Order: sequence, then structure tokens, then C-alpha cells
Amino acid sequence: MKKLIIWFAAICTLWSLGTPADASLVGDIVTVERKFNDFNLGSRTVTVTENIEILAPWQGWIFDFSDYTINMNSTTNTGYGFADFNGFVFNDLDFGSPDEVIDYITIDSNVAGLDSRLLYSDHWFSLNFQGLGVSNTGYVNLSLTTTSVPIPGTLFLFFSSLAVMFFVRKKYDNRP
Repeated sequence: MKKLIIWFAAICTLWSLGTPADASLVGDIVTVERKFNDFNLGSRTVTVTENIEILAPWQGWIFDFSDYTINMNSTTNTGYGFADFNGFVFNDLDFGSPDEVIDYITIDSNVAGLDSRLLYSDHWFSLNFQGLGVSNTGYVNLSLTTTSVPIPGTLFLFFSSLAVMFFVRKKYDNRP
């Protein structure tokens, strides 16, 4: 009986650790919004497939998505007027799991001053082009690094399984 309980607790412990998911933007439903202050000037919601290109109907941008990158290419010369916010917001970036969150974003761009205007949180980020000019050869390449946040129930299962193994072992080790 002791071995059965210990095996059960060990299996629960290993199950609670889970397997790392193949996190990726591919398969995600992502929304890209063009905003001017609090006004939504338009949005596109798409299901990301490998190397999907989205022609944004705002000021000549093409968005190219893949596993962990978003590349933006400008097709027109554009100036962004002054406002608190004048740019793009990318929402619903779940990477295949709500437990997968954005940890860091690396930006490579030929738009001067844009790198300091990147804001992000767990499942969204924004680029504020306010007051910047973009040429028809402008580009913004974003590399997203994610991390997995465990579900609280998983941690409970893990530690309760360890406790069961400890107490069962203690009970049978203290026999006369």
C-alpha cells in the first residue's frame, strides 16, 4: 500500500510540472489597432499563420508575423502628428497559452527615436510614433521573448503531492 501511495504522489508531482508548450504566435488570434490618443482609427484581427502578411489600411504599413517576431515595413512616406499617443497597439498576444507572457521585446528599426517609445505588458504592446517621420523604406523588426507563468493550481498539486510522499514515508519509517 505504501508503494502505491508513493507512486501515486510521484505521478501527481510529475504531472503537475507539465511539459513545456511550444509557445508561438502561430495560431494566435491577434488584434492590431491604429490609435490616435483615445480614438481607434481602425483595427485588424487575424489568425496568425506562418509568415502571414497583413496590409494595414493605415498609412501604408505591412505587418509580417512569425513564431516570435513581428516585422513592420512602411510603403509610404508618413509623418505622425503630435498627440499623447499616435501609433499601433498589438493585443491578445497569448502565444498559444494564457500562461505564456511577454518577458522582453527587442526592437530593430531605422525609425529614429522609436526604440524608447515601446511599451508592453503580459499580452500586448504598443509603439508610439508621435512626432516621428517614417520613409517609404522604414522598418520595425520586433523579437518577442516570452516566459511561462505556472497556474496556481499546478503549484498546489505539486506541493501537496510532495507532502503526501513525505508523510507516508515518515509514517512507515517510524514503525517499530
